[in-house]
Amino acid sequence: MVTLASLFSYLEENLAPLSLLPSSRRLEAKELACLASGTKPSEFWIRQEMQLPLAVMSAAEALLARRLQGEPLAYLLGAWDFYGRTFQLNTSCLIPRADSETMIDTALDFLKMPTKHLDILDLCCGSGCLGITLALELAKKNVTVSLTLADISSEALAMAAENAGHLGVTPTPTLLNIDALADPVPATQWDVILFNPPYLTTAELTGPYKDSLAFEPALALDGGADGLVFYRAFSLRWLSALAPDGLALLEIGQGQAETVLSLLAGRGLTLDAHADLTGIKRIISAQKDA
Repeated sequence: MVTLASLFSYLEENLAPLSLLPSSRRLEAKELACLASGTKPSEFWIRQEMQLPLAVMSAAEALLARRLQGEPLAYLLGAWDFYGRTFQLNTSCLIPRADSETMIDTALDFLKMPTKHLDILDLCCGSGCLGITLALELAKKNVTVSLTLADISSEALAMAAENAGHLGVTPTPTLLNIDALADPVPATQWDVILFNPPYLTTAELTGPYKDSLAFEPALALDGGADGLVFYRAFSLRWLSALAPDGLALLEIGQGQAETVLSLLAGRGLTLDAHADLTGIKRIISAQKDA
């Protein structure tokens, strides 16, 4: 039989081919050891001498093999943290990125003025991490939110609904299974629209990002030949869904800020670009004229 400590050491050593930073390799080894053994991460360090059955070693080896084939840790765990909360995941959803937390910070900066209620749309919601997080952060400020979670993928939408439930979003969000490019835009108007669409080019997905994003859903990544097809659709189709004085926040890829700003120019919006923690312009804010 093996101990939790020896399992951790085995995993840490055998994750070496991934060329992770030492701190990242230790973190991944810990997470995989906890997953294989059923140990709570909070109890990992106090259970180092716990004896484990051989079946746990077999489970750990299977997880290690998947990780070495490039499958992201988040999909192995079935969960990932975003803005201090843990979101459940499946492979129909993109893994939440720290870059996207800039959208929440930007939204909260814009929404400092006291208000009692907001209607919010999370368009192309995936796991729902953006809309759910903003709703819960606003709840801390005694703002009630009617949240709509919208996505073309019914599987992603189901996961977003599950996340809203276990994280305690009230009232229960409205679910909208919709193709942002083609389906009719609802007649509803929202006070805030969060939009994190696919923005990689098709060539990028088959070229430089082919291996690193191989396990994530192409449906949530492919922004067309120039990566901008969803921003054109937003400018031409979705501005009608933004209430007067409403706020739209769009996540963009590196180098896309000026082009996306130009697509939105002349549409009755006050526009700006906001950088993430690395200095990359990551969020476009578009506030509609009252």
